[in-house]
Amino acid sequence: SQQSSSSSAPPQNPSSVGSKRSTSTRDGPKSHDSRPHKKQKTISSSTDPIFSLFQGLSVEYERLVNSEESAYKLSRDITRESKKVISSLQRYHGKNHTVLDQAENALKKIVSTHIAQLQKVMDDYDKAEYTYFLFHKKFSFGLEEFMEGLSMYWYLKNGSLISSKEVADFAGIHIDTHDYIQGISDLAGELMRYATARMARGDKESCFNATAFLQQMYQNYMRLSVEGALTYKGKESYRFKMRAFLQSTMKCEKLCAELMARDAEKVEAKSVEAK
Repeated sequence: SQQSSSSSAPPQNPSSVGSKRSTSTRDGPKSHDSRPHKKQKTISSSTDPIFSLFQGLSVEYERLVNSEESAYKLSRDITRESKKVISSLQRYHGKNHTVLDQAENALKKIVSTHIAQLQKVMDDYDKAEYTYFLFHKKFSFGLEEFMEGLSMYWYLKNGSLISSKEVADFAGIHIDTHDYIQGISDLAGELMRYATARMARGDKESCFNATAFLQQMYQNYMRLSVEGALTYKGKESYRFKMRAFLQSTMKCEKLCAELMARDAEKVEAKSVEAK
């Protein structure tokens, strides 16, 4: 059986044998290159000026990112606490002065903690004036919310609009003209809600006073040029706030018109009954 198996095996093709031999010779050890190799120059990272430059830039960039992150977190805290103040001021009805006192204490706490820490973050990075605008995008929304709460508190207490100098004295931090204007622009929405709530409780005087105050503010806004400091975030941001301001003012005017119409109807009804 072994012989039959060996005899039945197909004969090997000589060409395939030759190909194997040629392959083995082709894949054999290559001849050594006798040409001299050039030695590559190794430059130490400590002596490379470009490496040292980018290493310094990396450290500076990391410091900038950490400062921006801290400013953003503090701005979120300012926004959260300022919204609480605004919400508490909506409960003021002219006699409960404890609401104003609590709001004032809350605003001073925001200044002594979050805003003071924000100022420290900027001073630690660089005490130059440009740091305000360097981190501006990270904290501007927080300052605008703080300005909204502070201006509403000031109006309910004094019946007037707080000035930028009074804001700086209260907050102890420089407030840019853009942040001041953007902050007091949001006051219209809160005063519209306040006037609506006061009208529902029969407080006509507060409703009319808030409407007259917003009308006066809007007239002065129209005198401002759209160019200049208002274009720091673009004209569209200012225009959007002005449209919202006008809508809130018109809603207050509608409330006052409804009150006057109701009073006129009551007077007419009484006169008819008297006849």
